[in-house]
Amino acid sequence: MAIHPRTEDHGVIPHGISVLEVEGGQIAGIDAFIDPTLLPRFGFISPAELLPT
Repeated sequence: MAIHPRTEDHGVIPHGISVLEVEGGQIAGIDAFIDPTLLPRFGFISPAELLPT
């Protein structure tokens, strides 16, 4: 899951990713990686493309 806080002008700020651990159909754990440079490695848009112009 990508983490993108919203800006006042409705843009998004690349922040990082969260990885959910699922067991028995329920969320058993969450790991957060606060590093926007990881987003493209997981198929998300690069941080530079998300920043408002």
